[in-house]
Amino acid sequence: EEEEEEDFAGEHAGCEGLSRQRGGGVGGVGGVRGEQQQAERRPPPEAEEQQQQQQQQKEEKKSAPEAPPPCHLHSAKKPNSKCKFCQRVQQSVLAAQAAAAEAKEAESAKDTKAETEDYSRRVFNCNTMLKDQIMTSMYFKSLLQFNTLEELLDEMAKQTDTLDVYIAGSTTMISQFIAQVYRLFTLPQAEDFSEIQGIVDFQENAIVRAAALLYIRFVVQPAYLWEKYEEYLFDDMPLEYNDGSKQVKTTIGDYVESLLMKDKYFSTPLPRIPVKVRHFLDRELAPLPEYRKRMKANQKAFPQTRRLPNLPVEVFHEGEWTPGVAKEYVGRPHARRRIRVKLDKGDTIVCHLGKVVLADDPEKSGDDEEGRGRRQSRSRSRSRSPRRGEVDWSRFKGEKSESDFLQALREKQKEEAVIGSTHTHSRRPVTMEEELWRRDPDGARISMLGDDGHRSRGSGHRGNKDHRDKPEESEVLKKMRQEEEEERRRLQRSILEKYTTNPQAAAARAAQKSDMEQPDVLRLG
Repeated sequence: EEEEEEDFAGEHAGCEGLSRQRGGGVGGVGGVRGEQQQAERRPPPEAEEQQQQQQQQKEEKKSAPEAPPPCHLHSAKKPNSKCKFCQRVQQSVLAAQAAAAEAKEAESAKDTKAETEDYSRRVFNCNTMLKDQIMTSMYFKSLLQFNTLEELLDEMAKQTDTLDVYIAGSTTMISQFIAQVYRLFTLPQAEDFSEIQGIVDFQENAIVRAAALLYIRFVVQPAYLWEKYEEYLFDDMPLEYNDGSKQVKTTIGDYVESLLMKDKYFSTPLPRIPVKVRHFLDRELAPLPEYRKRMKANQKAFPQTRRLPNLPVEVFHEGEWTPGVAKEYVGRPHARRRIRVKLDKGDTIVCHLGKVVLADDPEKSGDDEEGRGRRQSRSRSRSRSPRRGEVDWSRFKGEKSESDFLQALREKQKEEAVIGSTHTHSRRPVTMEEELWRRDPDGARISMLGDDGHRSRGSGHRGNKDHRDKPEESEVLKKMRQEEEEERRRLQRSILEKYTTNPQAAAARAAQKSDMEQPDVLRLG
C-alpha cells in the first residue's frame, strides 16, 4: 500500500509540472502585463528623490546628538561656569550656533553665485527711458546697416569722441557712444562672449575697449564682474575723451575701477550690485593702489617665461599671507598679471601679482650676501635691487591691514556722499566756436563777433581800462566762491558730526562744554 501511495504522489506531481509547462506561455504574457502595470504604478523619479531626501533628513535627525537637559541647579539666564551641567548646556548651544552659521554661509554663497554662468540669457540692464531714447535715435537706426563686428569697430574708432551717455548740454539726446554699445548688444556675434573678450583686448583704440567694458557692466551678472574685470584693473593704456568742453586723460585701469566702485555712469544709474557682492568688491578694491605698485615690481622681478620654476612666494589669501609655490601664468600671456599658486596647505588658487610677494630662501639669501660682499671690492653691483630708501614692493607686504584699507574706503565714500553735491545740472551747451576750436586746437582762435581790440577801438582809454580791470574782478569773484564753498562744507561737516555716532567727536564737544564758563545754578526744593 505504501508503494502505491508513493506512485500516486509521483504521478500527481508530474501532472502539475506538465500543466505548468503548458500554461507557461499564458503565464509569461500575464507576467509581462503585470510588470507593465507595476511600472505604471511606480512614482516618478522626482517623487522618489523627495522620498530619499526625506529619509536622509530623518536619519540625520536621528544621528544628530540630542540636546542635554537643562541644569536643575541653576537657571538658564544665570548659568554657573563651574557647574558641569551648565557647561554641557553651554557647549551644545555654541555647537548649534556654529552649525547654523555654517549653513547660512553656504546658502548665501549659493545665492550670490550660481554654479555656472548662463550668458545666453543676457539682458541689457538699463532703465526703460534710456532704452527708448536709444531705439528712437536716428544715429542708432543708421547703425543697423552694420551687421558685423568689424564694421561696428571701425565706426567706433572713427565717430566716437566722448564716453558720456548724453551729448553735452542735454539730458534727452543720447551720444554716439551709448548707441554703439547698444548696437553691440543687438549683434548676433555678441552671443559668444569670446568675441567680446577680443574687443576688450583690442590694443589699437582705447575708446573701443571702453565700449566693450561698459557693455560687460550692463550685461554680465554682478556675481561675475570681478572675474571679468580683475585683470584689467592694472591696465595702463591711456584713455582720452572729451567731457563737454574739457579733455579728460585717464587709463583703462582707472576706468574699470570707476565702473566697479560707482553706482552711476556720469549721471546714468548702473545696474545694482547686491550687498554681499559689494562687500566683496570693497575688500578687493580698497588696497588697489598698493596692489598696483606691487604688480609693477613683480612684473620686473618674476621670470618672463610662461612656466615658473616652482618659485617660492607668499600669497595674501583669506586675510593672511600664506606661503606657496608659483607654477605658471594664467590669462593673457603677454600681460602676465595672474598666476597659479599651489599653497603649502595643498590648495591651488589663481590670483593677480598684486597679492603675491617673493619668499626669500634663508640659505640662498646668506650665499647672496657673502657673494655680494666679495664683489663690492671688485666692481659695482649690477643687481636690480632697489636703492637705499626705496621700497622693494616685490617683497614688501605693506604696513596697513585689510581692515585699515576698508575703514579708509568707508570714510572716503561717506565724505563724498555727504559733502558732494546732490544736484545734477545740465552742462552748458557747446557753442559753434568752441566746437570749431576743439577740432582745430593748433589754429588761431578768432571769434565770429570780432576781436576785443576792434570793439574797444571806439571807446579809447575807457576800453583799455575795462580790459585791465577784468582780471581783478575775476579774482574777487573766485575768492568769494571759495569762501562760499568752504562755508557750505563747514555746515555739512557740522551736520554730519551731529547726526552720526562718533565717540571722539562727542568727547571733544563735552570737553569744550566743560571748559566754558557756565552760570551757577541753585536748585530750591
